[in-house]
Amino acid sequence: MMEGWYRDDPPANVTTSYIEQPLDHFDPLVDKTYQQRYHVIDAYWHGADRGPVFLYIGGEGPLDAGEVNSGHHLEMAKKYGALIFGVEHRFYGDSVPKGGLTNENLEHLSSQQALADLASFIGFATSQYHLSDSNVWISIGGSYPGSLSAWMSIKFHHLIYGSLASSAPVRAQVDFQGYNDVVNASLSNSEAGGSAECIGNVTAAFAKVDELITSKQSSQLQKDFNLCQNLTNNLDAETFLSTLQDPFMSSVQYNRGLGNESWIAGVCKEMMATSDPYQNLIKFFNHVQISLNLGCMDVSYETYRKELEQDPIKAWIYQTCTQFGYYQTCEVGSQCPFSHGLDLTRDLTFCKDAFGVSEKSVFQQANFTNDYYGSDKPKGGRILFINGSIDPWHSLSVLKSLGENETAIFIDGTSHCQDMGGHGEDMPPALGPALDKIELTVGNWIAEALQKK
Repeated sequence: MMEGWYRDDPPANVTTSYIEQPLDHFDPLVDKTYQQRYHVIDAYWHGADRGPVFLYIGGEGPLDAGEVNSGHHLEMAKKYGALIFGVEHRFYGDSVPKGGLTNENLEHLSSQQALADLASFIGFATSQYHLSDSNVWISIGGSYPGSLSAWMSIKFHHLIYGSLASSAPVRAQVDFQGYNDVVNASLSNSEAGGSAECIGNVTAAFAKVDELITSKQSSQLQKDFNLCQNLTNNLDAETFLSTLQDPFMSSVQYNRGLGNESWIAGVCKEMMATSDPYQNLIKFFNHVQISLNLGCMDVSYETYRKELEQDPIKAWIYQTCTQFGYYQTCEVGSQCPFSHGLDLTRDLTFCKDAFGVSEKSVFQQANFTNDYYGSDKPKGGRILFINGSIDPWHSLSVLKSLGENETAIFIDGTSHCQDMGGHGEDMPPALGPALDKIELTVGNWIAEALQKK
């Protein structure tokens, strides 16, 4: 769910190492272990006597040194003299157990195991760096790691004094209609670079796609969008629709720039290029295919399934099937601007085909996740939830303060995890004051904790 705003070059002041972790923290009969990668930055640390510790949490992808060495947490580390640990999530990047992403191995992949890894790491780091109660631990994460950060405060509040949770979808939801409702609002938001004309053209273009699918004219779609084959069944149609709407969703989720220079404005410019919305969609998607150096687009569900089972993203899909859902649908009656034929069928079919997880189980496990962590009304720790109005994920997060300890900042005009990039050029007007408030909160946590020692 996150996209790199950080630089890719390995920084000189980051040390990378590995810790041996149990493959299963909860079953004493499983004695296997795996190597978990972590990064350390101690260049700004005030030392073991009083320096705070930032635990930067990795998520559903590699956690590289460049990410740990960039962003708002680095600015705050310099300001408060913090030691930084960046811990990669099990089953991602260089932290994949021996044997890889087999279904047998994936049984040990869950948010609960990930939190136990972090708790174990804190014990390890405390010993290695001779830390004490004077070293205040603050967890930091964005998107799914933002949820993990919040959950660390809830489940391990004796280890974590406070948590920053940016764009954290703490409410599990299988049928995530709200995502595309926010995409609709963002594409029509003039301050973000959208307009009523833009969203009208997007809706009209996808209505034409709907019409062609309903009237069994997939040969026309094959020609217009350079598909490798006709749509032979509903699963193929859903694969096609998902691929077609993805560039719009990504442009909103990761929107950067202001006004007419934003990513949203760029999409809208192409969708308003002529008076024919459908032809605009064809040209826009053709530009996407060219930019990604793609040939024809394979929209076969079987190809999709086989490719995903060999892709590292398989681990995240497994987590959606067994804990979260998060399937971004376009149901009839919603505000989704895309084709209203994209329901849960393909995602739930994949859960069954790839992992043997039934539809009933997907819903049960998402409900359990909410019961286990408290959904979007969590209790038990000091948590600052940070969300942006443009970000489609904000509808699953905490947008208003729940109490003295569970507080929230809602930043107008910002997208997914945008606050984590820190200060920079072309920031939305509301971002600077929000970053100041985040820094103040962290500073207050550190001061409060030290007063209690």
